[in-house]
Amino acid sequence: MKAFIVTEGGRNRGFGHITRCLSFYEGFRERGFKVTLIVNGDNSVRDLVKGKRHTIFNWLKRRTELSEMIREADLALVDSYLADRRLYEEVCGMVHCAVYLDDTQRLDYPEGIVINGAIGAEKRCYPKREGVTYLLGIDYAPLRKEFSKVPKKKIRKEVKTMMITFGGDDRKITPRILKHLTKTYPGIRKEVVVGRGFKNIADIEKFRDPLTVPVYFPDAQGMKEVMLNADLAISGGGQTLYELARVGVPTIAIGLSDNQLPNIKGWQKTGFISYAGWYREEGLLDRLMREVDRLLPYEMRKGKSRKGRTSIDGGGVERAIDRIMNSHREENNVRLRRANKTDCYDLWVWRNHPEVRRWSFDEKEIDYRRHVEWFRKRAWSKDTRIYVAENENSEKLGQVRFERKNGDWAFVSINLNPDFLKRGLGNKILTEATLKYLRGNRKIAEVRAEILEGNTASRRAFQKAGYRFRQRALKAGQSVGLYKYTRD
Repeated sequence: MKAFIVTEGGRNRGFGHITRCLSFYEGFRERGFKVTLIVNGDNSVRDLVKGKRHTIFNWLKRRTELSEMIREADLALVDSYLADRRLYEEVCGMVHCAVYLDDTQRLDYPEGIVINGAIGAEKRCYPKREGVTYLLGIDYAPLRKEFSKVPKKKIRKEVKTMMITFGGDDRKITPRILKHLTKTYPGIRKEVVVGRGFKNIADIEKFRDPLTVPVYFPDAQGMKEVMLNADLAISGGGQTLYELARVGVPTIAIGLSDNQLPNIKGWQKTGFISYAGWYREEGLLDRLMREVDRLLPYEMRKGKSRKGRTSIDGGGVERAIDRIMNSHREENNVRLRRANKTDCYDLWVWRNHPEVRRWSFDEKEIDYRRHVEWFRKRAWSKDTRIYVAENENSEKLGQVRFERKNGDWAFVSINLNPDFLKRGLGNKILTEATLKYLRGNRKIAEVRAEILEGNTASRRAFQKAGYRFRQRALKAGQSVGLYKYTRD
C-alpha cells in the first residue's frame, strides 16, 4: 500500500509540521505502507528527513507534479497552514483515503479524516458532515515514536539542571533568558536546545557560563535524554509541551505565536505548566524568574510532573492509525455479485430516490412496470452486466451497470442505496466493479462514464476509482464531463 505525507517547514516556518509528520511516517511504515514525505521546505529540512523516503519541492506552486505523485495512492495525509481548500479537494478526489492534520479549524475540510490531537480539541465545535470523521483531543496527539515508551522520571530533591527549548525558531529570546538565568542561578546547569532555525547562536554563546551546555539540533532520542535529565524546563508553547508532559518535566511556557495559545491554555488547566507570558511582553523576564522560584521546591515539581505524565500516554499516533486502518478495512468489505430477480424492486427504489434523480439525465420517476420490463431485458443481456454490491452483513449497498458499446468499450453507471449515501463507498464499489468487469471481458479496452456538471460527489468517486477526465460535452442540453478508465 502506498501513502504520501504532504507538509511544509523550514527556517522561516518552523519544523513542527515535519516533526509530527515523521511520527505518522514511522507509524504507517510499521503497518506495511510504502511511505513518501513530500515537503515544501528549504535546505534546513534535509537533515530532519535524512534516511526517509522523501522529496522536497514547492508543491503549492507545482500542483500538477504533486497530483502526478499521489494519484491513486491508498492514502494521503496533508499537514499545512498554507494549502487552500481546493488543494484538499484535489487530494480527496485522487486517493482512496484522505487524512488532514488540523490545529485551528482552519478550513471546512472535504471528505476524509480530520485529526486534531491538541489538548482540549474535542471541545471545539467542528461542523458535523457526512463523509468526514474527526479524531479530536490529546488521545490522538502525534508524539514521535521515541516518546511512546518513557521510563519513570526521577524527581530530584533539588534543581540541578534546567532545560531551555523553543523549537526551531526562538524569536531571538533564548539569549535574553540565558543572560538572566546565569546571573540568578549560577550554580544550576543550563542545557540550551538550539534549533535549526536559530539566527542568534553567537549571542547564545556570548551569555553562556561554565554550566551552560548548548545542545545543537537534537533528534527525538536526544531530546528525550535532555528531558529525562532536566529538573525543570522553559519552553515555547508548541509540540514540545506534549513531549515534556509525556516525560514529566515541570515546565514554564512562553508564548511565541498565536497558534500556541490554545496549547498553553489547555496545559494550564491540567496544572502541568506555569505560564510566564508572551515573548514580547514587558516584564516577561521578571515573571519568568518568579515562576522558576515557584518550581524550585521538590513537592511542587513532583506534583507538576505527575500531572503531565497522567495527561498523555504517547499512543496518539498508533491510536489514530488504528482508526484510519479500520476505516480503510470497512471500505474494503465490499462484495460484488450479478444482479438477480430479487434485486429488481430495490434497483427501482434506488433509481427513484430524489437525490439519485437529481443527478440523472431524466429526472422523472420511473414507472415500476416499465422498470420490470427493462430489468428483464438488461439483467440477462450478453451486452450488459449489473453488479450488486453488498457489505459483510449482506446489506445491499448499490448497483453498477456496464453496457458494451461497439465491441471494445463499455458505458458505466452507478446507483447507491440511499441508506448508504455520503459514506465514501462509491469509489470503492466502482473500483471493485470495474476491475471485475474488465477481468471477465478481455476484449473491452475502455470504460466510459458521463457525469453531470455540478455532481461533485460522483466526480470524486470516479476519479478515486481511476477514471480520468477527457472532455466536456453536451447531452440532452446539459453539460457533462466524459471520464474514461483504460485497461492499461
